[in-house]
Amino acid sequence: MIRGWTAVYLRELFILKRRLAKLIPSWSVSPLLYLIAFGYAVGRHVEVGNHSYLEFLLPGLAAMASMTQAFSIIITPMAFLGGTFFPLSNLPGWGQRLLELLPLTHAAHAVRAAAFQEPARLIDFLVLIGVGGLCFLFAILSVNRAKA
Repeated sequence: MIRGWTAVYLRELFILKRRLAKLIPSWSVSPLLYLIAFGYAVGRHVEVGNHSYLEFLLPGLAAMASMTQAFSIIITPMAFLGGTFFPLSNLPGWGQRLLELLPLTHAAHAVRAAAFQEPARLIDFLVLIGVGGLCFLFAILSVNRAKA
């Protein structure tokens, strides 16, 4: 016997399986465009530290693509400013400090450190956990307000 939540779950899973062939290409368009435009066009002539620009770009794109789906209005400006496409060390000190306030800056640092098998900065994880906690709290308050 199928319980209520199981029926809903199976129905949603069936719908997802049917739509997955359409969803995956649409999710891939934006990262592929960035990869082509920045990785191959610009990246052939640029090196960041001991890595090629393409190696530098890929972890940032991975972090950006996973977050962009739901928050494109907020994420897109952060992606261009948060160290996804260029190292923050290229900016003046005040610009670096300002952009360290953006959560995507810390996500790009953490993903890039993992991709290069380097130690991650504790501050990156603390900021991401803090922002995630605030968003979770905001979601709970929003749901409770909607129920009332």
